[in-house]
Amino acid sequence: MMMGFGMLFWLVLIPLVVWAVLRFASDRPGNRGRRETPEEILDRRFAQGELDIPTYTEMRARVRTSSTHDTPDVRN
Repeated sequence: MMMGFGMLFWLVLIPLVVWAVLRFASDRPGNRGRRETPEEILDRRFAQGELDIPTYTEMRARVRTSSTHDTPDVRN
């Protein structure tokens, strides 16, 4: 009976430790709680070969124009 509990303990503990290591290893200190900006998403997708040059440049231009219109005016 004790052997069964010991085996169950290890069958639960090992996957839990693996999950925790993978979960926290992917949370690098500089990226914790930070979302990618639209520019970073486009850059990543271009680097991975998902976008060709004309599509990338057009989408970058759109993001730039939309981000300049969306920024609030913070004058005092």
